[in-house]
Amino acid sequence: MHVSRELSVLFVEDDKHISHDIEEILRDIFSSVLVAENGQEGLEKYLSFHKEYGKYPDIVMTDIVMPYLSGVEMSREILALYPEQAIVVLSASNDTTSVLDLLNMGVEAYVLKPIQYEILIQTLGRVSKKVMHRKMSEAYIKKLESLAYIDPLTGISNRRRFFEKANAFLLSQNPPLSPYTLCIFDIDRFKDINDTYGHDMGDAILCYFVESIKKHLDDKECFARFGGDEFMVIFQRNDNEIKSVLEQIHTDISKSHTLLGKQIYFSVSMGWTQINVKDDNIDVAVKRADLHLYEIKQLKKEAKIEFMI
Repeated sequence: MHVSRELSVLFVEDDKHISHDIEEILRDIFSSVLVAENGQEGLEKYLSFHKEYGKYPDIVMTDIVMPYLSGVEMSREILALYPEQAIVVLSASNDTTSVLDLLNMGVEAYVLKPIQYEILIQTLGRVSKKVMHRKMSEAYIKKLESLAYIDPLTGISNRRRFFEKANAFLLSQNPPLSPYTLCIFDIDRFKDINDTYGHDMGDAILCYFVESIKKHLDDKECFARFGGDEFMVIFQRNDNEIKSVLEQIHTDISKSHTLLGKQIYFSVSMGWTQINVKDDNIDVAVKRADLHLYEIKQLKKEAKIEFMI
């Protein structure tokens, strides 16, 4: 029960007497219990649960012979949607062929009818432990991926993840279907800000900067912290759209802001280049954009420009 209290279950059974008795047991040991009277209703509730919670029920327990959609048919549909789904089958002794079909599909266990409730609870306990172990493994892997690929301060991709995504992206576009532009953003005089106001202010500026940039991006565009106060974006837009979004970003960033209770001004410089089919890897485009950024910053130092597209 300690394990199952954290899990959800979908129970599908057309016999109302059996359904009532088992439902009472399930509500004692699971956090969430869905009940359906046939395979069609079971599949609908399975999909509705995913739509509402963004995940599928942890365990599906189903009878085999039911109207509208059998347990075998419903299980096949469910496993097609989510191959890792844990399924427990309730089976009469004459359901041998159906049970074999389900076992070949990959169901976790079956319990013979008439139900012996001690065996049912033991089976659910074993399956619950297996489900929890899988969930913990998935969470651990996700945490490792986060440590490897996510910048801990800003929550966006780090340099390693940027190069992996960008190079994979280049390989998938042969030739590119539409114009892609690589842009490097660099916060001006960031070291001076850190030295004057402290690293807490520097961190606050970086986080503010990231949130400001994200407002102008869509889900397809790759955004990463390249290192220190440098950030990379791969835009999937035409020249006019690029010009417009960079002007908006410059306007949003290069002004006075209130951070950590202080009024502070900072600005951003940008270097960019179009990615083309001759680029063997993303490093080639990065070097071009970095050179453009250097030229922009030199012009700023000479006070010849404040912003240029």
